[in-house]
Amino acid sequence: MIKLIAFIYIAIHLTIFSLSIITVTIERKKYKPEKSFLYTTIFGYIFNTSYFFFFVLATFNLFYEIALIFWYLSIFIQIASITSWTSFYILSLHKNSKIKILVILIFIFMSGIIIGFLYDSHSFSSSLINENIIYSFVNPFLLIMIVFFNFSITIVLMISQITGYSNYHDKKLGLLYYVHTIIYCTSIILYSLFLITQNVWVKNSHLIVFLLNNSFLIYVVVKKPSLFKVFTNKLYDFIVFHKSGILLYSYNFETRQEVEESTLKGSILIGISHILSNFSNLENQVTVIKMRERGILFNFNNELGYATLLIAKHKNSILENAVNEFNLNFAKRNLETLTNIKGLIDASKFRTTFELVQEYFKAFLL
Repeated sequence: MIKLIAFIYIAIHLTIFSLSIITVTIERKKYKPEKSFLYTTIFGYIFNTSYFFFFVLATFNLFYEIALIFWYLSIFIQIASITSWTSFYILSLHKNSKIKILVILIFIFMSGIIIGFLYDSHSFSSSLINENIIYSFVNPFLLIMIVFFNFSITIVLMISQITGYSNYHDKKLGLLYYVHTIIYCTSIILYSLFLITQNVWVKNSHLIVFLLNNSFLIYVVVKKPSLFKVFTNKLYDFIVFHKSGILLYSYNFETRQEVEESTLKGSILIGISHILSNFSNLENQVTVIKMRERGILFNFNNELGYATLLIAKHKNSILENAVNEFNLNFAKRNLETLTNIKGLIDASKFRTTFELVQEYFKAFLL
């Protein structure tokens, strides 16, 4: 019976894993993540899956002779997994925080101490009770360190989510991450309680919550594919202007309204002036102007004599590609108008530009 339960857990996890792969494969056009986000997600999923299998193999009597090896591996991967996820989460949610690096370094230091203790081959002893493998910590300090580390992680994750909620561009996505953080932290707490008690019911509760968390992540991916694109990023203004200095089109993402030239902010005008002063020396490519807390991306077309400018909270390759694609299609759509511009420019001819804004920045308009 116990072995059957173990196989059921493994089958459920494999089903969730398969659904994840199928979902991302079918809807791959919706997911255009940055490479750093993509690699972090892949490695995180590998860690997650490896931990689950090693934990099940270590605590159910499937391969008792080598179960202790699986137990060591499960603890090592669990520590590495929550450290990497927490570090990525803090870095992504609190990009402008000055203490984030210190917090991450502390966690890395603590995880290093724990992993160092795991090199001691006499850290655990095992026994078999009713087809469940029970482990005792020979070194009680190792148990204290792991439990303290896990509870510290849960506290930091919850504080980060609460204080960083305002940083989410999509508040609905932020609420989903609230739920994920609660489930994830519950799983970690149950795992810690199992380490202390070695109680079978606590173990099963941990595994069920773990699977629930993975299932919920699939729901988030399906419900909010924009999480791969926006997460905490935010757009402020998008502007298209002629090299003569005439505004062709402007859209404000905060007010969700098209903007007239007279209402443009000083920082935007400074950016435009900078571009105009160097227009003749620029090539057709996305360039970035760095500001203290914002990034300005602009793309210029010397042949047709216009440029597009985007002000965002954080610049990244996704936005650079979006600006580039917008510029190419804007040129195709308005080729005749831009080619025949002479003297006074009628900006009303570019009012349909919002259709392109919707197409290339849809994730930021949700």
